Amino acid sequence: MKTLDEIIHCVQAYALTQDAPSAVYKIEAEIAEYNLLWLPHSFRELVSIHNPYLFIFFSYQAILGRAPDHEGARHYHDLLASGKISLRKFALQMLSSTESAHASHHIKINKIDRYLIALENKILSVWSGRRGAGLIGRMHDGLIKLSTLNSRHTQYNAILSKQSYDLEFKQEKILFSINAQQNKLSEQIAITSNDIRSHITQEIGQQNNKLNIQQATLNDAIASNAESVHDQLEKNTELLNTTLDKNSSLIQSLLCKNEEKIAFMANTNSLNGQATLYLNERVLKHLEQSSNTNHPAVQANHANPPLQINSAVDAYYLAFEEKFRGPEHEIKAKLEKYTPYVESFLKSSQAPLLDIGMGRGEWLKLIAEKGLKALGVDQSEEMIRHCRAMGLSVIHADALDYLNELPDQSLAAISSFHVVEHLPFNILYNLLKQAHRALLPGGVLILETPNPENILVGSHTFYHDFSHKNPVTPTSLQFLAEYHGFKDCEILRLNPYPESAKVPGNDLLTERVNGHLCGPQDYALIAKR
Repeated sequence: MKTLDEIIHCVQAYALTQDAPSAVYKIEAEIAEYNLLWLPHSFRELVSIHNPYLFIFFSYQAILGRAPDHEGARHYHDLLASGKISLRKFALQMLSSTESAHASHHIKINKIDRYLIALENKILSVWSGRRGAGLIGRMHDGLIKLSTLNSRHTQYNAILSKQSYDLEFKQEKILFSINAQQNKLSEQIAITSNDIRSHITQEIGQQNNKLNIQQATLNDAIASNAESVHDQLEKNTELLNTTLDKNSSLIQSLLCKNEEKIAFMANTNSLNGQATLYLNERVLKHLEQSSNTNHPAVQANHANPPLQINSAVDAYYLAFEEKFRGPEHEIKAKLEKYTPYVESFLKSSQAPLLDIGMGRGEWLKLIAEKGLKALGVDQSEEMIRHCRAMGLSVIHADALDYLNELPDQSLAAISSFHVVEHLPFNILYNLLKQAHRALLPGGVLILETPNPENILVGSHTFYHDFSHKNPVTPTSLQFLAEYHGFKDCEILRLNPYPESAKVPGNDLLTERVNGHLCGPQDYALIAKR
């Protein structure tokens, strides 16, 4: 008699000589409600799941394509637990069931298992005794146990997939419960809304009835009062006409008598007005002569005779600033941000601020309104006339010549807005040199100019002004100031284009394009002596 190992070897050799493809049990399942993370794909993989609960669950899912019903799962668990049926036998029964023939899943069976199953079924159908079939079944069980000794990965996948299934099933139950409660709540809300709506409608109807009654009462009262007022108005009009008739003759006679007096008073007032103007002129002249003649602004005003407004170019430039730089009130509002840099030092030092190229005087006016000393210097006769008309202290002179004549450390601050771009380098160089000399220690220098970092400014708008020489970069202007001894230099970038002018987008390239094209149009250098 052959041993068990010899029988197994013969069966394996016979299976290897066969060319038939592996048997596949096709299972058409119902529409799946859940997608499992893992399913066994072969007969050996299925029977290697040792846990009875997991084995029953995945047998139903892999073979029948559905979850086991409660009664069926309990029945098969009792059979497996009592040893009345093996895992292999249970799987074979499921594969041969009528339901499995209509399932859509596939369980592959290798050649050895297929021929052992066929041999067992052949013995059971032909041989009247069952001893041989039992021996083949036990041998098949032994082979399966040997091949599934190292099945930790399969066990892990089965446990993880089942836990995921249980979690999703619980989630579905919770969602179903929530939906049911939400539907119930919606029905309650609808009922409550209808009750509230009907109650509000009823209340509004009652209030409307009350308002209608009050409106009718008020209309009656208004009609009654209107008649009374009309009667009283007629009486007052009649009385007024009578009084006017009586007083008209009296007024006419009084007017005639007073005509001569009025003419005399008019002549007297005219003479008094001429005298007053003459006295005012004398007083102003006396005050100018008695003021501090050492002040630079006063000396300059005495040195410059009354201006002759005959320069067409100056008039053009005033109109140019109104058109391209903006109205004076807008420029004054933009200059407000510079006051914190100079206000405290001007108050403490009592020395004046000098604004070089003060233009229309917006900055001087802002400083003067704060009660601080400030004077401007400009070569444009039109700008000088415009600023003097506003009562500002201005000097008609070349800025560099005027700075050269000032004593050392005689100014608290020096400002210049949109001037440096008009100057040749040698003038700009000497201007900063003289500014550093004329400022007090701690004095402030403010220089504002168009910003060539903005491509549209550097290549286009800068050249609107025919008197511009060349753009001045922030780096070069800061270095020039530091070279002449200024410290604590700060660059303020100002007046960017509006958001509507920018290219749409938030990516890095679009932001760089917007920075170069729509960034600050001006910048200011702020430095200290």
